[in-house]
Parts: sequence; C-alpha cells; structure tokens
Amino acid sequence: AYTYQAVNDSYLNYHCKKREEIVGFSIPGLIGSQTFETAVRPRFDRALAGEPVFFQEWFEYPEAGRRYMDIAYTPFRDGKDRITGVVVRASDITNMRLALERLTRRRNFIEALLNAVPTPVFYKDAQGLYQGCNQAFADLMGVTPEQIQGKTVMEIWPGDQARSYHKEDLALLSNPGHQVYEFEIRDRNNDIRPVIFAKDVFYDEKGAVSGIIGAFLDVSKLKASEKERQTLQNYLSSIINSMPSQLIGVDQEGRVTFWNRQVEEQTGVTRDRAIGVFLAELVPGMAADMEKILDSLR
Repeated sequence: AYTYQAVNDSYLNYHCKKREEIVGFSIPGLIGSQTFETAVRPRFDRALAGEPVFFQEWFEYPEAGRRYMDIAYTPFRDGKDRITGVVVRASDITNMRLALERLTRRRNFIEALLNAVPTPVFYKDAQGLYQGCNQAFADLMGVTPEQIQGKTVMEIWPGDQARSYHKEDLALLSNPGHQVYEFEIRDRNNDIRPVIFAKDVFYDEKGAVSGIIGAFLDVSKLKASEKERQTLQNYLSSIINSMPSQLIGVDQEGRVTFWNRQVEEQTGVTRDRAIGVFLAELVPGMAADMEKILDSLR
C-alpha cells in the first residue's frame, strides 16, 4: 500500500531521483514518515475511498527547498470501476503564495494606517460603489465597512445630499484630478455637520481609473468660532461706529484697517473704499505725521 506505480519527469526533478529509485517504493520512504502521516495519508485515504481531494500545503524538497504546492488526489478506477489507486497532480504555486502574502501584509498595513488616522476616509470603485472605510468614518456615520460595501451613497443615505455627493463623484471619475469642496453631511445622530471634502482617483495596473479615495474634515468648531468672531466683530464695530469721535486704524505699512462712520461722514470716503489703502493717500494732510504713526507701531 502507498507505493509509487508511476511518476513523471517533473516529479523526479523535484525529488532529485531516478525513476527506478521511486517506482515500486513507498511514499513515506521518499517524503518521510512525519510528512506522510500529517499532510498526505489522511487525504490519500479519502481519495482511496472515492473522494476527489484538493488542498494546498508546504513541502520540503532536496534541491528546490520549501515549496507551496497545489495538490489534487483523484481516485483511479480500473475497468470494473474499482478504485485501485490515486492519481496525484501537484503544481508549484510558491510564487503566487508569496505574492499573496505580500499583498495581505500590505493590505493589513494600509488598513491599520487608515484606522489610525482620525480623519474619516472612504473609498469607492469606478462605478461609485463603496468598497470600504476607516474606523473614524464608521464611528461618525454609524456604519461598518461591511454595511456600505457594494452600495451607492444614495442607498445608504437617500436624499438630496446623497444626489449631490454622487454628482461630485461622477464629475471626478469623468475628469480625474484632485477635488476639494465644502459640503454638509448628516452624522449617526442625524446632526448636520459642515465638512470639507478632499477626493482623488486611484488607478489600476493598466493606468485606468479604478475608483475614488476620499476624506472629509469636520469644520463644525471652526465654523462656530468664525461665527462667534464675526458676531464679536460686528458688536465692536457697532460700538465704535456709534462713538462721536473719528477713529482710524492702520497696519505697520500704513494701510487702513479700520474706518468708522464718523470718518466716512467727514471725508466722504466709504469704509469699503478705504480698507487696505494707504492712509496718506486718503488723508493727504496726515502724510507729514505718518512716520511718527508708523514708529509707534514698531
């Protein structure tokens, strides 16, 4: 039992043996008892019982070294349909296996990198279907990568906003480049957040557009701060404009930065026209005093 009946030249080359050194001898005698008992015999017995067996396994060879093999065990039947042996087909797929391992390591690294980034990131294929997202995106939007995979934005977040997202995606896919724009999203709590989108396309091995990768920055706090700043500025401007005195502000170069209502009435020059213009040009009578004014700002 478990004896070689025939082998081809490729099998001989892998084992560095002549045909007469293999044919008629036992399998464990060639590959070793431990390898035979753990990797071969259980599957071989299944094939002898009539089941085609397919598997992939690492094997050690005298010259080739450690190789990853794709193995098929097919029951061999005689003229009376009796199983009398097993036909073994082995293909060396080591290079494919190593390439897959490198690809897996790279994918795991990219996934870990994306999840470490606090900015929400997502990516889609060339049809605009989501392929995945990072943890920041999942946490903010209340979805998982599995839930969005293979779906359009309109399937996940139906509405006018989704149609606008999709329109921007189609524009980017038809005219590849870097795309940045302000928009609003609705988060997991149904709150509207102002964001800045940044998107770009990525390409396949043939240079064709393969999809979109994008990220967005939540600018809610920035917008709130800007609104507060504007409110404060308007408040201060109202106070200053209500004062009876003429008030003018200039920068270190002598350009006007503030011009209240009293100055407008006295000079006939509006604030919009005055801002950014050299004070000496607007009020020639102050030209002689500009050096002292600028010295006080330094």
